[in-house]
Amino acid sequence: MAKQNILIEGRNIYYDKHNRPIYYVKRQKRGYRISSELERQYKVLSSRIIIALIMFIFLYLMFKVNIYISIILSILAYIFLEFRFRKLLNNCVIIENFEPHKDSKSNLSTDTPLNGLILRAVLYLLCGVLLIINAHISPDIVGNTALQVVSDAIGICSFYFAVRYIIVIYKKLKGNKRV
Repeated sequence: MAKQNILIEGRNIYYDKHNRPIYYVKRQKRGYRISSELERQYKVLSSRIIIALIMFIFLYLMFKVNIYISIILSILAYIFLEFRFRKLLNNCVIIENFEPHKDSKSNLSTDTPLNGLILRAVLYLLCGVLLIINAHISPDIVGNTALQVVSDAIGICSFYFAVRYIIVIYKKLKGNKRV
């Protein structure tokens, strides 16, 4: 069975002429070509901030760990994941003085089927609604203003991503009508 490539997307991801993903570090003007063996590991480690934030939320809300211990453990988890991410980049092929081109960015509208785009938009909308409702109903969060603000902010970000997917869906449907 042939190995299917994972769609890697993000602000610093570009593709070369052979359709291989390249992680670009603007400050160093260096590109890291991510091999197909490292794509899955890159996909997980590129979400290191979100993983640390989710760890904090689980520790503090679900397991009722002291807030300071939750913060310290989350920061330690982030540092560990950042170390693993940098180690992963060292295993990639390094391209010095990499010059990214706008047309080499990943394009959601061509790379993802319409059903997948619709599913993502609906899931982001539902996630945003549930986060905001939970922030104002849950007794664990209602008394804590900081957690309410964070939950609302994540909910708003979720709405933002849903709108982005809806725009991509609209453009894809509009593009299909022309053909």
